[in-house]
Amino acid sequence: MARINLQGGFDELAFLELFAKTQKSQPSDGYWCYEVTDPLGVTIVFGMNIIQESVQIELKIADATVGIMCFESVKFIEITDYING
Repeated sequence: MARINLQGGFDELAFLELFAKTQKSQPSDGYWCYEVTDPLGVTIVFGMNIIQESVQIELKIADATVGIMCFESVKFIEITDYING
């Protein structure tokens, strides 16, 4: 398990290992975004702003958004399993 602080020690490599993909980001703005799609066309877009301490997760099926979850005042993220998320 990894506990990643959004401020003062953000670990880019932990997210690279989890998503196995480079991010689409604007590090100077504190914004990081990862997008992965499975073979069935289900996509997860995981974005976070380490300055504003916010996380947004978007779920898409065949490029149609089916859900968006937003979280504010996020201090840390725990990754419990790098293989299964």
